[in-house]
Amino acid sequence: MELEEMVVTAERREQSVNDVGMAISAFSGDTLEAARVTSVQDLTQVVPGFTASRSRSGLPIYTLRGIGFNVISASSTSPVGTYVDEAAYVYPAMNGGPIFDISRVEVLKGPQGTLYGRNTTGGLVDLITNKPVKDFEGGVTAEAGNYRTRNFEGFVNLPLSDAVSVRLAMRSEDSDQGWQKSFTRPDDRLGEIHKYGVRGMVSWEPSDDFDFLLSINHWRDTSDTTAQQYQTYITNPYTANPAVWRVAPHYAAFDRAWKAANVHSNKIADWEAGGAQGALTRYGTEGKGQFSNAMGALERDDEFTSTVLHSNWKINDQISLISLTGFNLHHSFAPYAGSGTPFEFAVFVDGGKTSNLFEELRLQGETGRLQWTVGGYYGRDKVKSQAPGLFDDIATVSNLRALFASAQNCAVQGGAPGSLPSGAGTGLPNGCVQGPGGTFNPKSYTAAQISEGFRNGASHGEATSDLFSLFAHAEFAFTEELSAVGGLRYSDQDQKGSSCAGTLDPDRGPVFSNQFYIWDTSFRYLYYVRNGFKQAPPGPIGSTGCLTYDSVSNSFGLVQQRLQEDNLSWQAGLNWKFAPRQLLYVTLSKGYLAGVLPSTSSNSAVQLTPVKQEELQAYEVGAKLSLFERRVQANVSGFYYDYTDKQVNAYFPDVIFTALPVLINVPKSKAYGVDGSVTWAVTENLTGTVSGVWLETEVTKLPACAATQLFGCGRDSKARPLDYKGFEFAYAPKYQASAIIMYDRSITDDLGFAATLSANYQSRSFALLGGDRLPDVGSNLTIKGYSLFNLSAGVYGPDHKWGATLWVKNLTDRVYATNVVQGQDYYARTMGMPRTYGLSLSYRFD
Repeated sequence: MELEEMVVTAERREQSVNDVGMAISAFSGDTLEAARVTSVQDLTQVVPGFTASRSRSGLPIYTLRGIGFNVISASSTSPVGTYVDEAAYVYPAMNGGPIFDISRVEVLKGPQGTLYGRNTTGGLVDLITNKPVKDFEGGVTAEAGNYRTRNFEGFVNLPLSDAVSVRLAMRSEDSDQGWQKSFTRPDDRLGEIHKYGVRGMVSWEPSDDFDFLLSINHWRDTSDTTAQQYQTYITNPYTANPAVWRVAPHYAAFDRAWKAANVHSNKIADWEAGGAQGALTRYGTEGKGQFSNAMGALERDDEFTSTVLHSNWKINDQISLISLTGFNLHHSFAPYAGSGTPFEFAVFVDGGKTSNLFEELRLQGETGRLQWTVGGYYGRDKVKSQAPGLFDDIATVSNLRALFASAQNCAVQGGAPGSLPSGAGTGLPNGCVQGPGGTFNPKSYTAAQISEGFRNGASHGEATSDLFSLFAHAEFAFTEELSAVGGLRYSDQDQKGSSCAGTLDPDRGPVFSNQFYIWDTSFRYLYYVRNGFKQAPPGPIGSTGCLTYDSVSNSFGLVQQRLQEDNLSWQAGLNWKFAPRQLLYVTLSKGYLAGVLPSTSSNSAVQLTPVKQEELQAYEVGAKLSLFERRVQANVSGFYYDYTDKQVNAYFPDVIFTALPVLINVPKSKAYGVDGSVTWAVTENLTGTVSGVWLETEVTKLPACAATQLFGCGRDSKARPLDYKGFEFAYAPKYQASAIIMYDRSITDDLGFAATLSANYQSRSFALLGGDRLPDVGSNLTIKGYSLFNLSAGVYGPDHKWGATLWVKNLTDRVYATNVVQGQDYYARTMGMPRTYGLSLSYRFD
């Protein structure tokens, strides 16, 4: 009775996982299926140290051992790379499809820059699919569950000749009943699931020396997006002036009812209702929204296609030339209700088009005691983002509208017409012209238009990136027991982009155009007032339709961006096999996460300032021990990360909004901890794995900002200077653990029984750097700790030809959140799924 040996390709060649000197969590496809892992996010159930959530704009956030990034724009990459059969899915949104027909998954922890490059400072997730084989086989699975769920999965392998084989696989997931219920309209639901994935692979082996594998992966997701769950207000609706902030009494009534209900459920949330359009008429007597949002239903329309050609030329018995050529294309339109209320505080869309063309060519082989790889990589990325949104009920928007009369009449706020300082010695030396067509209403907007102004907003951006890399990796065996591993990778990247808030056609643009009403009037007026009347107001919105303000040029317009960077990633380590199947290792490595050209809703050009690359120096020691005649496998590692220029979300002062979000670099920070797992074949029928991570993270240098300093320093969410030294990272639980217990035995010669219980735990974490140590925040940015349990049990026939399995996810129906969002006027939570359950029936044929 022995544990089955796991073979991995972490170093781009097949090895026993016990021979690789790095921390790896690897699971077979059968284990993933039994644990109900059907998405990248589900890997949190089995991989300690890995967390997954979504940002306020709906984009995935991956964190590994505390190394992650809250992705806020489509142009942002993640420090946790995701790969399918060695091909990088560069942008996190490319992982939206289902997982199916998987051979295994390998989660490599720590920087992987030398062999993989492409933003893997935290590590990477590599999904290895089942490849075409030379035998005919196939299988189908049908599932039914609660929320009117019906899922189908299947594959067929077709050998067309001795040289050519084809494998086709698919999975569809549909739930016709949403799992979220509206707090104010109990009959309204969100959370329907409608998505599918298909894969086609063709393997061609024209000779013993050549083989080719063409794979095409495609998925589409038209599911509902899910709403946030409201927590509490930031801007107090009870004390606000309803004549200015017209939503205030309705918001107060909602807040009062929400807190009186003491909601404790994953299912309850709220979002904008259907009904008549028009901001002036949409409030009913009960304070419930009575409109449908201008972007239609809260349903995504995301689509992704990846085409990859693997080519292998076996030059001789020792050397092979390998080519990886591919093109990835992702389209998205995903509206999210961000506030958890029925009001227009924040409805965002993650929309756009992203593509990635790449070529990797590498030569690898074996020369005596040296295993080596050398190669090069080229990648060209294009990102086009269009992110509309609805902001009608934000308090600041209402305040801006209320300034219109003063602006048009050239009055100080609340003063008599013409009382605004102008003339000699001011920024308006020729005086201030009142009325429509005047200084602060040059396009003669009406009061009715202003009352709708800034209800709709948008941002758009375009970026291209060219990346060149050269790399080398080698392992040299000094003896059968002792070997050295090392590698280098030089990368040079040139990113160019342009971005701004607004629409491309200010005169007759699409529905997202009424921001101009406010920018051309109240915005320009406020800049003049708050600059002490000494600087001329910016001119009206120009032909670009861009609303982003540049204080240097004192104008609104398109912001041009460029970032050119290079780096040298490296790795060095020693592996000592001090006994059969026993390994001790030590590794030093350095990795980089590419800089970012932000593309987000931006009132100020400062928000679009490029953020430079971050650098991670890692130190790790570990052991992999096969014990008790291979019945027990114990792995443990200790790690220390020295972080330079970590990319984080922060704030800077703004004369209009007080504080606006911006990306910055944290000069110095660190993370360290212990990562371990034990797998035990208890009996012939029972196997268990227990894993855990202890993690500490800390900012070691981010001093409070001085005066007008914007970067390399700290401010809180109200733009007040704040020293962040000692603060914890976001999405970095101190403790994480998981367990998988699998039982399998024959009942009769023709019938078997199998059951799997999986569990995971993570302690509390924060949704923003610093969490509860931030002023005025309290526990509102805390993600509470939680435990989840999944269970599956069923019977199967001879050789697993057929099977019937009952399954439950979130067995105890635990109420938990995976993220917290801080808006202008509210806090809200991203809730996890409630309990789901169902029956799976499967049949295999050959």
